[in-house]
Amino acid sequence: WDTGRRAGFAGIGLDHTRADFARAVLEGVAADVARCVQILEQFMHEPFREVRCAGGLTRIRLYNQILADMLGRPVVRAQVHEATGLGAWISAAVTLGLYMSHEEAFAALRIPYEGFEPNMENHAVYRKRQKPSEPQ
Repeated sequence: WDTGRRAGFAGIGLDHTRADFARAVLEGVAADVARCVQILEQFMHEPFREVRCAGGLTRIRLYNQILADMLGRPVVRAQVHEATGLGAWISAAVTLGLYMSHEEAFAALRIPYEGFEPNMENHAVYRKRQKPSEPQ
């Protein structure tokens, strides 16, 4: 989360395309999220069975698949991508007395979810590329 950090692309060849660069950026973001999940799991002393995600980047199906592949477990995304607005609506609905709890308001929305199963062959490739200091 260091805004002063800079990044670059290594090993670039004339055969690389814009799509390669876009995927590399998605993989970099997913690697940071996967690292955060690993840290949370260390505090919880057990792995998560699945990871639920929401937000703008989750609109990109490829990102969700990359994250599932990196984590080696399912990623489930809500079909509602504006999580902040949704949270504000839920809080307002409870405050106005439309629902007794945040859980009740959330359940009333009946938000559909989409799951992404990990490709374990890709997971093995990502594990090999992890830095040695990262937990396996």
